[in-house]
Amino acid sequence: MNEIAVVFDFSPSSKQVLNFAVDLAIKQKSFVTIIWIDNKEYRSIVNIPSSNNYIDQLKAKVDSIINDYVPQLPYINFEFRIAKGDNFSSVIKIVSELQINLLLMGRIINRGFRSLIKGDYQMHIQSEVGCPLLLFPVNYTFNKEIDSIYIAIDESIDTRQKLPITLILAKSYKSKLVLRAISDKDNSKVLNKYKEQSINYLSKFGVEIMDDEKEYIDTSLMKNLILETSKIVNKNKVALLISMRKCYSDSLLKKRTLTQEYIEQLEIPILTIPNKG
Repeated sequence: MNEIAVVFDFSPSSKQVLNFAVDLAIKQKSFVTIIWIDNKEYRSIVNIPSSNNYIDQLKAKVDSIINDYVPQLPYINFEFRIAKGDNFSSVIKIVSELQINLLLMGRIINRGFRSLIKGDYQMHIQSEVGCPLLLFPVNYTFNKEIDSIYIAIDESIDTRQKLPITLILAKSYKSKLVLRAISDKDNSKVLNKYKEQSINYLSKFGVEIMDDEKEYIDTSLMKNLILETSKIVNKNKVALLISMRKCYSDSLLKKRTLTQEYIEQLEIPILTIPNKG
């Protein structure tokens, strides 16, 4: 993992996300890019008076934050990038240009008229970013420990794509992996086969694996999936969850992702990767 990027807004919770990114960068010897979005909301958080040298003051503030980390990782480079305006595509463009391997960001909530007109900013990034995306709940505190990571196994190609980055995180934090089969149809034989293959693959790398139960979770009802996942998270003290980028409609006008539900209901970091099938 050579390139890590963080969407940063200078809020206390954003600083916690940056702490996670720096800690992972130390473990992986990665390059860190800090992305700030130049719009009204982000400017209101920075607390710098508007002036002709606003950007210079902003960069100086970023340099001050970076200097706090230098004693920990003198061999790792930081870069600061500005994404222009409300358009989420500016973040996507930076991620693509720099060939980022992992993007980290806090939960962004758009409500009311803004959400209806512009859509959910975070959902757009989830849908279109070409690298794994690690989302953090509001008021997250990083304590440098991830006891266990939960990964759901289904019949899609997407599941197999999750395994390599899951391994990177598990080995970096010496985490246990908790596995559970999920599906919207009764095909337990196929699911058990995929789960067995996943366990065999992961076992080769010396990580501890916990098979959470034999029965699969029925994903045809979203409430059931969230409830059962919540039970697994609480039972196994899960500190990070690997999710699908699955969308569903909760009204005639609006779509939501499974990740959105997880980040709001479970209050732990959620990792999603681009769907492959």
